[in-house]
Amino acid sequence: MKFEGVLVKSHDVTQSAVEVCQSTGSVGPDFFSEYEQIFCDMKTRELYPACNTTVQTKCFDPIQNMTRTETTDDVKKRGEQSTYIDVKEWL
Repeated sequence: MKFEGVLVKSHDVTQSAVEVCQSTGSVGPDFFSEYEQIFCDMKTRELYPACNTTVQTKCFDPIQNMTRTETTDDVKKRGEQSTYIDVKEWL
């Protein structure tokens, strides 16, 4: 897959992870909006909020660049993709 292993982290307030995920014509790497604090898994079209002090599971950790699973003790990277080999920061 062309975009496997690639993550885009955008700081641009006009670039929405929600819009990217919900657009049927949208293709590209996984996408995290710093402004929205939302992550889009482009393969599954699932949205995850950023992990924080109140959200610890079913969230995206923007520091570790990984999604968290059901329990806080079971923090692991997505099964089909162990790491992002290319993280692009868009300002």
